[in-house]
Amino acid sequence: MTTNSIGFQPLKTGFFGLFEDGARSEFDHSDRCCGGQCPPYEKTLLLGGLALKASELKPTPYSQPTPENIVALREQQATDTQKQIIKDVTRYRYGQDVHLDESLKKLGLSPTDEEAPVLTSIKEVAVDGAYTLVLAFDSPLIDLELWQEKQDRIGRFFGPDVRAEVTESEEDEVEVALIKVNSTADEHR
Repeated sequence: MTTNSIGFQPLKTGFFGLFEDGARSEFDHSDRCCGGQCPPYEKTLLLGGLALKASELKPTPYSQPTPENIVALREQQATDTQKQIIKDVTRYRYGQDVHLDESLKKLGLSPTDEEAPVLTSIKEVAVDGAYTLVLAFDSPLIDLELWQEKQDRIGRFFGPDVRAEVTESEEDEVEVALIKVNSTADEHR
């Protein structure tokens, strides 16, 4: 079972179970449970599946394929935090409104859920020979100036051994480059 089907399987089982003849026969214990007032298992599965599906956050896509030389660079240089970010944002999540929501709140970049920037894509590149993870956010309510004020804090937050560069790629789209620091000289740039 893939992560994608976790929410869908109970939904499918519960929904179609409502219409199948005999679906309740082997599981219906209403004569022994709560005086005949127990809901059938199908409704429980249906509601559980719907709840998971409603709270599902899809994986963040890559904006471009990662070339083999960058994959090799990631294996050599990427920090544990950079690897964890990739792992977290490229899988289905449940119970979150946006990827990295807690990180954005701690950085002061998401004062309310309605104002939260939305991670739209990621890419992996090299900047001056250093492995770099670039996070692209749709940020119509948080302006570029605030992102840039937080640039050093973002680097420390996702560190150690990372510095951040914030740029605007398009109107209302902010890119945060998390660049692996290869030496103490790079750290003080």
